[in-house]
Amino acid sequence: MKDRVKIIIKLIMIDLLLFSVSNAYSFEIPGIFSIQYQGETAFTDANQSVLLIATAIDMGGTTAGLGKDLPIDQVMQNVGTKINNTHPDRIVKIPLKGIYELYYGNQVVYMDGSARYFFRNAKLMTATGKDLTRSALSTAASLTASKNHKWLAQIAEEDMLVYPAPRERGYITIFTDVDCPFCRRIHRDIDTYTKAGITVKYLFYPRAGRQSLAYQQFVQAWCSENRYKAISDVLEKGLTSQHIQTDVTTSGEVCDNPVERHLQLAEHFGLMGTPAIILQDGTLTLGYQQPKDLIALALTHLK
Repeated sequence: MKDRVKIIIKLIMIDLLLFSVSNAYSFEIPGIFSIQYQGETAFTDANQSVLLIATAIDMGGTTAGLGKDLPIDQVMQNVGTKINNTHPDRIVKIPLKGIYELYYGNQVVYMDGSARYFFRNAKLMTATGKDLTRSALSTAASLTASKNHKWLAQIAEEDMLVYPAPRERGYITIFTDVDCPFCRRIHRDIDTYTKAGITVKYLFYPRAGRQSLAYQQFVQAWCSENRYKAISDVLEKGLTSQHIQTDVTTSGEVCDNPVERHLQLAEHFGLMGTPAIILQDGTLTLGYQQPKDLIALALTHLK
C-alpha cells in the first residue's frame, strides 16, 4: 500500500502536465504496478523512471524468476523454451525490474525474464515523454542492416545477374521471382535505375520452392547462352511450360548455377514475398516502389 501511495504521489508531482493518471494497482509481476495513462494501460514501478504502455498477455507456465533481474543467458533460454525454440537477436534489460527488451530483426518486443508475460503493442517511454522504443527500433534497424550486409557478402557478384550503372552512385540487390508482376515492373525500369547511377543486382527467389517450375526456369535461364536475355524473357512472360535452351554437361545435367544459394539466402532472410530489395547499407525494403522513390531511397542508404 505504501508503494502504491508513493507511486501515485510521484506521478502527480513530476508529470502532472504530461500524464493523465488514475489509480495504480499491483500487477502479477512483483514490484510492478499497472496505471492508467491517457486512457491506456501502462506499467511502472515505485521509481517511476519509465512507463511501459502495453497490453500484458499471460503466456502461462512457470512463475520462477518472475519479477527478478535474471542473467541475459537465462532470459534467452526462457524465451526460446516458451516460443518454439525461437531466440531473439538481442536482449536488453530495461529500467523496470524483471522486464526485458527483445530484438527480432527490425522488431522490438517486451517480455518479463521468465517469459510468462508478453507486452503487446508496447511503447517504452521516460517520465519526461521520451520514446525509448523508437530509439530501440532505430538500433534494431541498424543492427539488422549490418547483418544483412554480411549475409549478402556470402554471394559473389559473379553469382548474381548484374546490370551495372555506367556512372555508379550506388547499388541495390533485388530478390526477384518469375511469377511476380511487380518484379516485372521493376525489370522494365532497369534502364531508369542504371541511368540514374544505380546498379541493379538480381538474386533469384522462386517462392514456390525447389521443385517448382519457377526454380527450373531460373536454372535454365542462368544456363542459357545469353542469360540476360533469358532472364528478361522469363520475367516478362512469367511462368510457362516452355523450356529454355540451356548449356548442359556431358552427363545431361544443367550447368553449375547459383539458384539454390539464392533460395537459401532468401530463406535465411525470412522473406515471404517479392520483390525484396536490399539497399547498399543492408536495409531491407519490401514491395514495389516507383523508380524515382526507390532511387531516392537507394541514395540515402549508401554504405
